[in-house]
Amino acid sequence: MSRWTAYPEDTMNNFKQLKSFFLILFVALLGSGVGVLAKVGLKEISPLSFTFWRFLSALAILLPIFYFQKNRLKFNSFKKLFWVLLFAAGNIFIFIFGIQLTTASSSQIIYTFSPLIAGILSFFVLGEKLGARKIIGVIL
Repeated sequence: MSRWTAYPEDTMNNFKQLKSFFLILFVALLGSGVGVLAKVGLKEISPLSFTFWRFLSALAILLPIFYFQKNRLKFNSFKKLFWVLLFAAGNIFIFIFGIQLTTASSSQIIYTFSPLIAGILSFFVLGEKLGARKIIGVIL
């Protein structure tokens, strides 16, 4: 018997795994084009305008998704969320201004070091322990 048609719950699990795989692939492809799109976009508009339109388009896509979620954010998690969003926005601003000084391919190579830098900063600034799982995640 084929492993795809053994049991209905197995088929559902396989579908979820396949869906997750394609979503990860989509995000990876989308993220890999950011450097090129930013380089081309910055030839037409200023860095601040480019960043504004990037955030506005992300808001238009993500707001309906978060609005219809069953599990809403609790009020005490907004403080943590604020800091995460502040650093994420700072990361994007620095990237957009920095990409004007280098090539798109060099920017992506530099950008791949973000998880490593985040791990080092979380260890020294936040005192977070770096377990084997986190180290393997950074390496991947």
